[in-house]
Amino acid sequence: MNSMSSRPILTAPAHPASDAGEDPAPGDILDLTCTSPDRSTLRVALSGEADHFSSHPLRVLLAAAAGYGYRTLVLDCRRLRFCDTALLTALESWQRSGGQVHVDHPTPHLRLLLDVETRRYREPSGRRLVSVGRSATGPEES
Repeated sequence: MNSMSSRPILTAPAHPASDAGEDPAPGDILDLTCTSPDRSTLRVALSGEADHFSSHPLRVLLAAAAGYGYRTLVLDCRRLRFCDTALLTALESWQRSGGQVHVDHPTPHLRLLLDVETRRYREPSGRRLVSVGRSATGPEES
């Protein structure tokens, strides 16, 4: 049996975090909470920031869930503070595996990203690829 130990790259913040809402150290940026109301639906609540550096656990989770036969993803984004196209890439991968995506409580920033992505990649029927709903900023869409 081999074991290896190394010092963590980030042992402490370079400067103490203030109460101004500064981001925590990498690795503590995105929290995922998963539930499964039935055998084909996965509900994932995102909290924090989903970007290029923090979305790997989400991609792994979605790949495993698709492998286990989940086909509907309900993404609760009410506590998502920031996202970039890495989140869209994870959702696109889910869709390529045959899954459907529904986003609950999208932030205005996420809604903008989804709208731009929908304009770029609309199904021939004109139906949205990602359904968006339960938003404080607008009516439910599908």
